[in-house]
Amino acid sequence: MSTSPYNQAGKLLQQILSDRKSIKTVAFSKSKLVCSKSTYAQVCSTIQHKSVIDSILDYNGKHLRKAIQMGSFRNEGLVYVLLYELLFGKYHSIRGGGKIKRCIMKFEKELNETKAKVVMHHQQGNETKVIPVFPRYVRVNKLKTTSEDVVIELRKALGVSDDEDRSHVIYQDAHIPDLLVMSPKTKIQWHDSDIVKTGKVILQDKSR
Repeated sequence: MSTSPYNQAGKLLQQILSDRKSIKTVAFSKSKLVCSKSTYAQVCSTIQHKSVIDSILDYNGKHLRKAIQMGSFRNEGLVYVLLYELLFGKYHSIRGGGKIKRCIMKFEKELNETKAKVVMHHQQGNETKVIPVFPRYVRVNKLKTTSEDVVIELRKALGVSDDEDRSHVIYQDAHIPDLLVMSPKTKIQWHDSDIVKTGKVILQDKSR
């Protein structure tokens, strides 16, 4: 049985995710807040960071989402709340216990390392904002070339012969055929590149 002090926030967020309703619709009844103010604030903060958390979980073929066994928990809302507290909360820690916490903490180091790859912190006055940095997606035009040939050309353009430099990793998207994924830090002048000019690849954002 979970001893998590985040249960109320997890239940509220799970209802929001399941019913696809706004937090105000779920949290207020006849203009009255049906949960504590701290729970409401916690859920608001988690929702604000959810897209970033999803990017961390989905990085490199959904590796961390699978490792944490995200889909095996009934209360997915609680998982997001705990991940928010660990990665972006004031104390960067999870209080209490429970199975979900144990599953997450096994990958604490990897979660934080992946977070560093997909987000950057931008200081504005006394406030630190988290800005997601999404990968570069390159769709291969199969009428003109192959994914293998594009990878060879890209590595040649980068001046690398393998993936030893992790900032130059090129991998196949786990969901969309012929979509290559690269680090946003990849230094290629895309619009001046021959493979773009000749239509061998198309630069695009991944549909979400």
